Amino acid sequence: MATPRNTLAAAPGAEVECPIMTDPYLSPQNSPLELSPQYRPGGGVRWDWFLPGAFLTGLAALAMGWCLHRAFIAGWYLLLVAPIIAALPVLGLVSLTVWFSHCRNRSQAFLLGVGVGLLVHPGHYYVAMVDLVGVQNAHHVEWFPRYLSARMQTDVIEDAHAPPGRDRKGPNAGPKVLFNWAFFIAEVAVVAGLLGAVGWARAGKAYCEECRTWMASQTTRLPAGTGERVAELFAAGNLAELESLRPAKPVAPQGACEVAVDYCPTVRSEYPRCPVYLTVKETVVGRMRRTPKSRILLRQALLDDAQVASLAVTFPVLQRVVGGTVPIGQPAPGPEVVPARPTGAVAEVRDVPPPYGNRVLTRPRIWIGTVIALLPALSLPIGFGLLGAAAYYGDTLPIWASATLGVSGIASFAIGALLLAWYADFLPSRYLYRATKRELELRPERWVDPNNSEAAYIQVIPRENWSRVMLENASDVGLLWVDAAGRQVLFEGDRQRYRIPAGSIVSCEIEQFTAPGDAQQRSIFYMTCIRARTEAGLWETLVSHRHIWFGKRTSAVRRKLAEELREKIRSILA
Repeated sequence: MATPRNTLAAAPGAEVECPIMTDPYLSPQNSPLELSPQYRPGGGVRWDWFLPGAFLTGLAALAMGWCLHRAFIAGWYLLLVAPIIAALPVLGLVSLTVWFSHCRNRSQAFLLGVGVGLLVHPGHYYVAMVDLVGVQNAHHVEWFPRYLSARMQTDVIEDAHAPPGRDRKGPNAGPKVLFNWAFFIAEVAVVAGLLGAVGWARAGKAYCEECRTWMASQTTRLPAGTGERVAELFAAGNLAELESLRPAKPVAPQGACEVAVDYCPTVRSEYPRCPVYLTVKETVVGRMRRTPKSRILLRQALLDDAQVASLAVTFPVLQRVVGGTVPIGQPAPGPEVVPARPTGAVAEVRDVPPPYGNRVLTRPRIWIGTVIALLPALSLPIGFGLLGAAAYYGDTLPIWASATLGVSGIASFAIGALLLAWYADFLPSRYLYRATKRELELRPERWVDPNNSEAAYIQVIPRENWSRVMLENASDVGLLWVDAAGRQVLFEGDRQRYRIPAGSIVSCEIEQFTAPGDAQQRSIFYMTCIRARTEAGLWETLVSHRHIWFGKRTSAVRRKLAEELREKIRSILA
């Protein structure tokens, strides 16, 4: 199957051909050596996720504006420092909103950052005005310019480092209008510019339009001064010499050449492959240890098949990409199928070989899953705040406004408590489920197809973890398929894979345990225990379904799922 090609003008009288694998977001850009196709954001966005994320980020920005107002009243407001500190939580939410909504529109992400930045600063001045005139007058936006002008003419800057007994206002006490305006403009520019820059940069990350996912990145450092050589190798179409430039010892970030590749983490084995991009940045440290200066020699330049193959030695992660490519003009091979093995009396338990194993239950992903699980907890303080506002301002607000605040507070608190009580493991399980499917699709050989609708997403929890308090007590996660036609149980996990023929199964029973400290057994966890014969002797694994479908996961539901899996496995023993 031939790959469609596009022609890009490289120089007068010369042309360069490149595969159109991502034509909607490829753009020819001038590199230091030649005109080469580079990544360009496609401009898409999932509005069903972007708008709620922007709304929640705006609420967080208003909350940080209120914190700045309280800091000003308490005398803790430090010029430039306090606004930057208040902007940090909002910065994280801006990045999270852009990432979660798949926003590749840089202008939209920039406007989001600037907009919520203005809610932080000068938003805290508006909060101060509302605190002065009352919530019932919060809709009078036209009053804000006059209030802001009055603040600039009356605010007095004090020396926070003045020793005790000394006048903190200094010898020339009194408001300095020009000084106040200068700091006001500087703080607004810093906060809005910082948040806008974060949104702009996050939306510019490489994205695979075919797989609809953000690309992953891997970086290696070369000695300083090798950037030009790497760019020359790229221009010549031969990056095989890059490995010879790597030093024996790690290179410090200061004064080094950083070579990074962006690749799609969900690239499939079939051809055509997803694109891979190369970035080369040279960092030079001047004399007398001055601030390092960086220069981009290549920015997300598209690599062809030969260049990707030559980089696979330096970046082992690209071996998964190379494994799915064929020379242009050759027919694309079909997906590799694992040949069926005759049913025997011995089960096979193997570790997933590197670099494909142990890529889901990693420490960063476990922490991300924990943070995702705690996200519903944010609605609890929001609910308390709305109820407090309804109680505090109840006498000054109209009845409908007080009722709206009260109902919203009760609803926010109830939703947060409900999600934490019944669906705490749903969101992190969905996160791990998607990560598992992506990783399984990358493997050249797998015993369970990630797109198999009959496969169940299960977790393996060993007995020693039943009584331990852990962020993640599963030792493995993956897809388990009861192959009735082949009379075998297949499991493709993050760390291990099983092939359990029916003839090797000794027993399949249900076991249960409770969480540590649950003496009343309010929440019981049911495990399907599979015992089988292996070449090393008797072996067992304890599995249960992960909570990936929305619904209340009670003890009765866990028991029903465990029993259904047990009966399905017993059905192949007949």
